[in-house]
Amino acid sequence: MPSEPMRNVASIVTLFGPSPQCNPSGGAMFAPVVRALMRVPTLLLLASTHAFGAGTHCLPHESVAFSCSLAVSKVVSVCFAKASNAKPATLFYRFGRLGAPELVFPESPAGSLQRFRYAHYFRYQVDRTELNFSNAGVEYSVFDDYDGEERPKYARGVRVTANGKEHELLCKRDVASHLKELAALVPCDAESGLTLDGCK
Repeated sequence: MPSEPMRNVASIVTLFGPSPQCNPSGGAMFAPVVRALMRVPTLLLLASTHAFGAGTHCLPHESVAFSCSLAVSKVVSVCFAKASNAKPATLFYRFGRLGAPELVFPESPAGSLQRFRYAHYFRYQVDRTELNFSNAGVEYSVFDDYDGEERPKYARGVRVTANGKEHELLCKRDVASHLKELAALVPCDAESGLTLDGCK
């Protein structure tokens, strides 16, 4: 059975009828138009994939520090905006379906940077970064881990610890990670296992 785009092209040809300039080899005056129409669905698909394939919760004026799609069909994003025009820098964690986040932390932009804690550890073949915060007695840790001796080498996502139980949600696709850009903006987490040598 022909595809929808092919049926559409066939309908167009039927509607306008054969060109009076058709030749025995099958060429027609409208052949370039038909070929262009056949390419339209592919071009639209590519455009939509580029525009929406890596959707985040970040607003137009914000930059993405971290964002990915999780196995639970939801998106986790960390979004920041640098200070400009007398506006203070801001940092937000958002989790949920695109357009309808279930959790936004903190609720207010005022002092938002100080609500988070940053931790980083590096040695040969290992590079681990965390952005941690507490909300209503629950601990959250957005992490980006690299271990050259493990398979897979990368592990990214968010860990949630409540009532002594840890749950880990791993990124599945559309991963954007720039957590290290927050190192100079967010207080160091002296209590993290990644900062064994202390905050520097």
